[in-house]
Amino acid sequence: MFRSKRRLTVHIVAEEGGISKSMCREILTENLGMHRVAAEFVLRLLIEDEIQNRVDVSRQLVNRANADDNL
Repeated sequence: MFRSKRRLTVHIVAEEGGISKSMCREILTENLGMHRVAAEFVLRLLIEDEIQNRVDVSRQLVNRANADDNL
């Protein structure tokens, strides 16, 4: 449902599914691993390259902070 209509709200999905809003929110976040971004639900998955890039950038920042007392 979310893949075809990105701007669905928890209220609309709960109403269409015949379940409570709290149950709908729990299913979306805990079971399907989704979270809201700018009022849209998106999967919380990063590909391995993105994860490695975040690790590399974080290490670079730590190294700069250790080398520069003013940073």
